Amino acid sequence: MHERTLVILKPDALRRSLVGKIVIYFEEAGLKIDAMQLKLITHKEADAHYGDLNMRKGEQVKKSAVEYLTDGTSIIMILSGANAVEKVRKICGDTDPLKADPGTIRFRFASTSVQHANSLNLPVMNLIHSSATEEEAEMEIKNLFY
Repeated sequence: MHERTLVILKPDALRRSLVGKIVIYFEEAGLKIDAMQLKLITHKEADAHYGDLNMRKGEQVKKSAVEYLTDGTSIIMILSGANAVEKVRKICGDTDPLKADPGTIRFRFASTSVQHANSLNLPVMNLIHSSATEEEAEMEIKNLFY
């Protein structure tokens, strides 16, 4: 099934000059880049992006996530292809880099595990966001791209 999904290369990916290395993962998987934008995500956009994170994980976790996403320039991309949502999620790996499968982006490049971040009350520096569902992708695209 042909799908669209949203990917955010977070500020630490740009600061660490990992953009090209990360984009190659998606291109080699046969995904098409439909749109790409360099963007300073606003607090309002980040707050909407993380939606109910406050209710699911607590106010401090959401606050840290918003601060992390707005801490510098990001790259947002719309990727498309067969089963794009699932394919991108597998390429990115688990949100906790210590649980990510070898060969995934987070396994290879992310710098902060969930346990370590939580112990210091910091955001998980996991480089990248990918939509979990087609519906989520469309909402995120509307929030961040248009």
